[in-house]
Amino acid sequence: GRYPWGVGYYDMVGPLAVPLDFTMLPAVLAAEGWSTHAIGKWNLGATVKAYTPTFRGFGTFFGYC
Repeated sequence: GRYPWGVGYYDMVGPLAVPLDFTMLPAVLAAEGWSTHAIGKWNLGATVKAYTPTFRGFGTFFGYC
């Protein structure tokens, strides 16, 4: 994990999502051939499709944003 300010959250104003230039662990694992799946609540951005789990490296996602 990271502290919020480590990925650009300083005041919780604006788009509440991990920046797209930040490579998340599932993307790294998927590039190495691993299957990646997320289950549960996604709190890392959902207002734009590019911030959702399947666009951040997860192969599948079962849950809600």
